[in-house]
Amino acid sequence: MSAVNPLSAEFLYELYATALRQEPLCAVLARHMRKEYLPDRSFQQVQEAIAVHFKTYKTPPSYAVLAQTFHEDYDAIELIDTFREYDEGQSAEVMTDMLESYIKGVRLQSVYAEVGKLYNENKQDKAEKTLREYAEWLAGFTLKSSSFVDVAATFKEPPARGGRGTLGRPSCVPLLHPVSGCAQCRT
Repeated sequence: MSAVNPLSAEFLYELYATALRQEPLCAVLARHMRKEYLPDRSFQQVQEAIAVHFKTYKTPPSYAVLAQTFHEDYDAIELIDTFREYDEGQSAEVMTDMLESYIKGVRLQSVYAEVGKLYNENKQDKAEKTLREYAEWLAGFTLKSSSFVDVAATFKEPPARGGRGTLGRPSCVPLLHPVSGCAQCRT
């Protein structure tokens, strides 16, 4: 993989400040943030601590928890304090969109370099396969949480018509068995 341009420090300050307040964004960082996206060792260590905490407790760590984790690492403490200074109620949606764009760009850079190398080595089939895989990944990749509707929870059973059927069983509701009917209707 080619060298990756790390995210800017200012963006990262806002990103982490927001993630420490917003559980969904913290989940995104715990899952998708890579060391090579970060500018230095302090960011990498703090990222690792946040990811471990989130995976363990399913909630972002507080500033106090992070400070205790790094109580002897003055660079990490200074970084955590900087997050706090940048904590001004940024939009988690904006931060997520920007991080998603960055990850897509990094992946494109990597694929572009790999495809060029494969093509120059007369491995056109592999180059095409790599492009196809990237296109599939790109089509399905998002950091945004989907809003799934729990169909079972919203389902309302239609009122039974006709009371009890044969053998004391409830009569069939045609909407539930529109094509073939149910077993008790055929008996």
